[in-house]
Amino acid sequence: MLRCSEVQLQRGDFELGPINATGHAGSITAVVGANASGKTTLLEIVAGIRRPLHGRVLVGDLDVHACTTTQRAKAVAMLPQRPPVECPLSVQRLVSLGQLRVAQDPRGIEQALARLGLQELKQRPISSLSVGQAQRAHLARVMAQAGEQTV
Repeated sequence: MLRCSEVQLQRGDFELGPINATGHAGSITAVVGANASGKTTLLEIVAGIRRPLHGRVLVGDLDVHACTTTQRAKAVAMLPQRPPVECPLSVQRLVSLGQLRVAQDPRGIEQALARLGLQELKQRPISSLSVGQAQRAHLARVMAQAGEQTV
């Protein structure tokens, strides 16, 4: 279970929160709001990329902002809305980066590539792919990070 408790952030004159929200494993939770209302900022807080001014984010019993990077990587993965596509990495290398902070498992990389139909593209540079193919490659990176927990 994911819980946001009294999460707040302030950046200049922008204020987010306090936010209280719960997400359950196996369910889909939508974050809806106007442009520039803080949806991406909230997801960055949940993923541990950005630290809130106040409040806590828990994944199970793990406080996302009070744990090590490795612990967080085992519990949370995020696919940004616009992942970088102009990088010199091959699809396979990009997907393997998902396991940088978790147990290395080449089978998990191959399974993620297969699940998203990327086996034939795995040696190609990300920059040579279509936007949709690149998005699938980044999703495969998230799946490789999540390992067996991938839904």
